[in-house]
Amino acid sequence: MATQVSITDFGARGDGRTDNKVAIQKALDHAKTTGKTVYVPEGTFLHKGMLHADGVDLVGAGAKSVLKAVGASSSFDDQTVRLSGSGGSIRNLTLDSDATSRGYTGDSTKIWVTGARDWVIDHVTINNSFGAGILVGYGASDGRISNNTVRSTNADSIHISQASHDIVVSGNRVSGGGDDGIAVVSYMRNGAPVRDITITGNTVTDNLWGRNISVVGGEDVTIRDNHVEGNKAGRAGIYLASEPAYDTFGVRNVTVEKNHVENVGGWNTGQGAITLFSGTGRMLEDIVIRGNGIVDAVKDGILLRGRAIDDVRLENNLIESPGNKPVVILDRVGDVVQSGTVGSRGAWKGEAGPSAGSPQNSSPQNSRPLDSSPADGKPAPDTDPAVPARDKAPGPADGGGTTVKVYAAGNSYRGDAEFRLLADGQQVGAVQDVTTQRGTGWQVFTFDLGDGDLGDGDLGDGGLPDRLSIQYANDLYGGPGKDRNLEIDRIEIDGTVIDPGKAGRMFCNGILHVDLDSIGLVGVDAAAA
Repeated sequence: MATQVSITDFGARGDGRTDNKVAIQKALDHAKTTGKTVYVPEGTFLHKGMLHADGVDLVGAGAKSVLKAVGASSSFDDQTVRLSGSGGSIRNLTLDSDATSRGYTGDSTKIWVTGARDWVIDHVTINNSFGAGILVGYGASDGRISNNTVRSTNADSIHISQASHDIVVSGNRVSGGGDDGIAVVSYMRNGAPVRDITITGNTVTDNLWGRNISVVGGEDVTIRDNHVEGNKAGRAGIYLASEPAYDTFGVRNVTVEKNHVENVGGWNTGQGAITLFSGTGRMLEDIVIRGNGIVDAVKDGILLRGRAIDDVRLENNLIESPGNKPVVILDRVGDVVQSGTVGSRGAWKGEAGPSAGSPQNSSPQNSRPLDSSPADGKPAPDTDPAVPARDKAPGPADGGGTTVKVYAAGNSYRGDAEFRLLADGQQVGAVQDVTTQRGTGWQVFTFDLGDGDLGDGDLGDGGLPDRLSIQYANDLYGGPGKDRNLEIDRIEIDGTVIDPGKAGRMFCNGILHVDLDSIGLVGVDAAAA
């Protein structure tokens, strides 16, 4: 007894001229009642309008089995193959269309999964679409999107939304997407977030718009072993966010690990190669960014921005040759733990991504500055870190002397403001990067003026230098204007608070000083104050 029916049995013709919509739908309806598989032989089978596979297996002979949607008068017309019901699949064929603009409905996609359960989309080539290449919604669950090629869509290449859950997206090749490459999106109006999604082993390249991989609202998502490269819109390669414009849920319990992320992000968007953004009061929390290889980021390697971000771990990431900073943290982000970030492949041991050029199989012992780990593998001396510290400024030794805290904020356009602390003209620790924007709070940099920090350790009477200076170290703008702004909001010396007032505002290129003696601090004894 035959277990499949061919669409040609119902009159379909693969001549690239005939409208086969009625014939193909008859085959699908017959398979629904008989439990048979619908077979698409080699040929180009045109169809004007939507095809609906309800719990049916739709299988081709390979890439030369083509279903091409044609004849749409607008991007809102039916173009899709809709998959619903339980146990259905679309496999081993090509879906094409004559799309020329962007569509915004499920009908305008190439595959629209609506509430299906236990479903599979495998070895399908999608060449073009008005809307998303594959759209998953209406609570679809227990599905697999694997080994597909999706290219040149006018919206997201693969989009999962509307409280869908328990879905694996693996081994797909996505390129030239008109919006996000692979997107998990959770709108508040749907009542529940998308959850339990695994995105693994995919290659997502050359996005024309949007981000390569994104979670804009969602829970329990794993993004692992993907190759992400090229974004012509200057947007993030991997993007976790809660966005006010779309009223999305927050993001919770997401792991981003062992991905190769290259040549993404941009100055025009301000996005890093990997970006966490909280645009609403809904939290991004319980996030792990681990073992990723981030190469040639156009701007920052990793960017955290927004006040509703907490419990983030940045572990053992390679950030090689970023256009700006390896890691930037803006606004009053909550608990962020950083460890093991390095800037050279020779020092990195993170095992990132399915890329032949990525280093493999080991684990760094400590966070080190860019290109600072020697070839012999011995720990490099502590110098400037690859990542700006949030609480304690790197560089000063921990000692028992005077403690100085500097509260600083800045503006960033092409690079962050930088400063150095001087004690009696001698630099204390490293040059510091100020990543917090003015108007959103400040960063605290802590320096210990203990013995050995300044060479001879002579800090004058009472353990204080005669003069502390905060020197504006660098303007990375490079233009004719005075673009880099740095503001010193407060200075504490062993608990004594000094408000520099207007003297703490540095508004021009080059180097400025805030000298503590000019505001009456010479000879201050913190213990007596």
